[in-house]
Amino acid sequence: MYETSPDGRRLSLRWLLSGAVLLVLVAVAVTLLVVERQDSGGDAVASPTAEPTTAPSPTDPAPTAGESYESACGLRGGSLQMPTQEPADLKWERIDGWAYPISPSAGPGRRPADGPWSCFARTPMGAVLAAYTIDLRLAYVDDYAAAVRQQVVPGIGQQALLEKGQQPSEVVTDTKGFVIESYSPDDAVVSLYVVHQARNFTCSIEVQWRNGDWALRALPDGSTASGCIESVPTRYVAWGDD
Repeated sequence: MYETSPDGRRLSLRWLLSGAVLLVLVAVAVTLLVVERQDSGGDAVASPTAEPTTAPSPTDPAPTAGESYESACGLRGGSLQMPTQEPADLKWERIDGWAYPISPSAGPGRRPADGPWSCFARTPMGAVLAAYTIDLRLAYVDDYAAAVRQQVVPGIGQQALLEKGQQPSEVVTDTKGFVIESYSPDDAVVSLYVVHQARNFTCSIEVQWRNGDWALRALPDGSTASGCIESVPTRYVAWGDD
């Protein structure tokens, strides 16, 4: 009598029975070994079982490849997650009527009285603060040309800004909120919700990480903000010095 294996090979019944007997003998040998160890006072050795571990869900994750808290002045950075509210450590400072946001973790870490404010963290919130602060300070720094060369990405837009010259505003604009339209460790687009002469506007500003800090990317016509429309954004993170 024969059995046929799935691959077509013919196996004798005698071969199958001898294999079964061998398995039984092995099982008996293992059982006798365990009984003998227990009778001699030994304990059966149990397989080690790993304790279940649950890693805590971080609220401030450690930087991953391509992301970091780095800044030109060693800020601690804060969270790499997209902000859903104004940071707890953010304060507002009024200078000549204008409100400037300052965060010990996100920046700006350098705030000279008459020069550009710089040193922002390489985080989503650092990008927001850079977009707002650099754009505002360009209108009021003493050395406008030096500030543009330092804080605006080189190119046609930077050259157009230099040619236009400094253009301070006599009307204070109040900021009400922001939206991070896109973010990576190298580029970010931030929309700012502001109120100017009792009218609501939403304007987008792009920043790029270069030379250890965020810099504005100006448009070819020298504009530092694009898509300014008279509207309130449908979604935004509220902030401001109210």
